[in-house]
Amino acid sequence: MKVLEKPLNVIKSVKARTATLLLSSFCSVQAHAAGGALPSADVPGGASSDWIQTGKNIVFGVAGVLIAAVVLGALVSVAQNTVASYNNWRSGRSTFFDVGLNATVAIALIIAVIWMMNTAKDSFGLTF
Repeated sequence: MKVLEKPLNVIKSVKARTATLLLSSFCSVQAHAAGGALPSADVPGGASSDWIQTGKNIVFGVAGVLIAAVVLGALVSVAQNTVASYNNWRSGRSTFFDVGLNATVAIALIIAVIWMMNTAKDSFGLTF
């Protein structure tokens, strides 16, 4: 019995691989035929064909994403801390002055982070 199982498994494997090859070839031909009508891709950050300028545009784009991530992280952190301070006040573990002080520091931190983001955006020449 074991002698017959191996050739049958090989035949099944060959059939499966052939079907996969035919399907991928068909999809590749269809994708290539559809590709003629697609527009060309734009260079990030402008229509420059210079490799160095394209690299700079990509690096500055990544810097913009990192700056936005820092701002989002600061906003989430400040919101969590303010909500925790408010919950402490509601449960009687802190005073309302602590909540007001926390909210004031949160607003100052948000303003500082947004100011730093705008400064970095202007120094990198980013637009977003």
